[in-house]
Amino acid sequence: MASGDPRRTSAAGKKSSDALAETNIASGSDDLGDTNLSPPGPVSTPKPAAARTPVAAAAPSGSKGVAGAKASNGGKDVASEADSKKPKKVTQVGDFRIEKKLGQGGMGTVFLATQVSLDRKVALKTLSPEFAKKQDFVKRFLREARSMARLQHPNVVQVYAADSAGGVNYAAIEFIDGRSMQGWMNELKQLDVGDALHVVLVCADALKHAHDQNMIHRDIKPDNILVTSKGVVKVADFGLAKALDEDVSMTQSGTGLGTPLYMAPEQARNAKHVDKRTDIYALGSTLYYFLTGKLPFTGENTLELIVAKEKGTFPHARKLNPQIPERLDLMIDKMLMKDPNHRYADCADIMRDLGGLGLANPALSFIESGGGTAVASAAVAAASTCA
Repeated sequence: MASGDPRRTSAAGKKSSDALAETNIASGSDDLGDTNLSPPGPVSTPKPAAARTPVAAAAPSGSKGVAGAKASNGGKDVASEADSKKPKKVTQVGDFRIEKKLGQGGMGTVFLATQVSLDRKVALKTLSPEFAKKQDFVKRFLREARSMARLQHPNVVQVYAADSAGGVNYAAIEFIDGRSMQGWMNELKQLDVGDALHVVLVCADALKHAHDQNMIHRDIKPDNILVTSKGVVKVADFGLAKALDEDVSMTQSGTGLGTPLYMAPEQARNAKHVDKRTDIYALGSTLYYFLTGKLPFTGENTLELIVAKEKGTFPHARKLNPQIPERLDLMIDKMLMKDPNHRYADCADIMRDLGGLGLANPALSFIESGGGTAVASAAVAAASTCA
């Protein structure tokens, strides 16, 4: 077993942020001028310059270079033909004007865009040509994104639209001006008990709202927990992982699922074996990571990691961080039970037990808003009074 960077396994050599879902947060953004957003279809590779010009260069004396190329190419303008094969830069997709690239992930590219009709910023997630070629996948992607749009909760990233326009398949999502919790963990390395409970209680409240509508997240992890500049915690990418899970070719090949660092063992083995308790397990893994800076299970490769999860033996969080109360340690253990029947059955139970400790900070201590402190969370306050 190797501890290493919790966002990697040495065999896979990939960051977990390169799998499944992309983050809605600006990060060293490339300008749109460096990005070509092309509709799906066969990719035409332009010929090297040296291969495109010899006809014109070798035109007889007195001829007009390009005209000579036209004649030698059946009357077609070689330069114009070559230009037509270049990918065209897309600056508008439906009602959305693209401003700049925000990031790249397993599904495709995320852009900062403006919804013209409402004059608001959005994160526009577009499918890569590889996925766009699969019509069944496109249908699932759009279906799941539209299902996400039904979730109305202050701590869930809102989906505004999902459609196809000009050959580009996209989902327009609430733009979050802030960072992911993985970004904060990269800086802080570990959270104090109050902050960790604040984030997890808010996520549990958001998950309960989704579970009540028979929607499972499937990919809870620090990358998919976002924090606004004012300290509001929001869960991102509800349902989008399902489109990946249901792609048979990807499930069989093991790609697209990413390294299952936070996943429940039953989900890691078979992506179709999911229910509320798989989200609860992933939330428990996330809480463990927040409090210790380490993951409960590690492995040299994906298979070894899954086997370790199935064995269910891991160092108690309290052993790694003595500041963790014994009662909280036992709650984490229950969230991480290898048998789903022995875990918490509902997020309401988690909120009752974690909130009942009375240890959650009302606002995140590592966030400063314009007023000097982060905004307090209603979900945390409610959970803390239901002991």
